[in-house]
Amino acid sequence: MTGLPASTAVSPSRRPGRARACLRRLAAALAVALPLLAAALAAAVADAATGVRAATHDGYGRIVFDWDSPVRYDVETAAGQIIIRFDQPVGPGAERIPATLRDYVGAARVSPDGKTVTLPLKGGFEPRTFTIGTSVVLDLMARGAQPPAAQAPAQPQAQAAAQPNGV
Repeated sequence: MTGLPASTAVSPSRRPGRARACLRRLAAALAVALPLLAAALAAAVADAATGVRAATHDGYGRIVFDWDSPVRYDVETAAGQIIIRFDQPVGPGAERIPATLRDYVGAARVSPDGKTVTLPLKGGFEPRTFTIGTSVVLDLMARGAQPPAAQAPAQPQAQAAAQPNGV
């Protein structure tokens, strides 16, 4: 025995039943919680940008934030940097912008909530922003330069072939 009075002692035959009951309750709780967690994660990922691309062109640098649905955004230039705010988190890729546009911007910083990208400018560049479909396009041009002619959305393969790096 365990040293407990006979009325409070638990017989060895009852312990496995209690353990099974606890496991059943745990399994039931997980069966409810895991699908809810998966749905929440899927919703968060679905709202984020599907990708960020950057490329240099003749006389300007271009950054494209691709989304699955339209997104609101705001761009400002302050203290020698460009600040881009979105109403949804930016997906992966923003950290690679400076590697491609090293003559235009310094290290990219993404806010903890993923909705703001800050890029320090490396010269007298100014942004020009527009959308093509659900993509947000940011061109960095030398001050006073003429903006490139706006292009109509093209088929993905034709667009990729017409522009370096498909951007």
